[in-house]
Amino acid sequence: LLEALQASMCWRPIELSSSRLTLRFGEAFELVVALNPGAPATHNVSLVQLRSRLPLSPAELDEPEPHVLVLHALSSRIQADVSNEMVNCRSTAQLRALLRTVSLRLGRLLELSDEVQALAAS
Repeated sequence: LLEALQASMCWRPIELSSSRLTLRFGEAFELVVALNPGAPATHNVSLVQLRSRLPLSPAELDEPEPHVLVLHALSSRIQADVSNEMVNCRSTAQLRALLRTVSLRLGRLLELSDEVQALAAS
């Protein structure tokens, strides 16, 4: 499990226990992992969820900033792209690979969001 965390250094641990992990990526995303501590290594992960910490929809904001619109639009796509991997993740080895995939995609998304924010400010 520690290897999985080290493989994705962009994640900050929010909750670490023997049965649950919550990791935060930037300020906009969290990955929640439910663990089965006594299970065999091939079945020690029971649930993986990628959660957005963004407002439920840009319409909830008085004036949504362009970078928030980009985050909303593309985070749903990332969620859809990795949903099968999250559902099928049952071991820490699979979790490590999933963290790498999600880290790369979210990292790119946050970089794009930063660029949009910079363009909007200029």
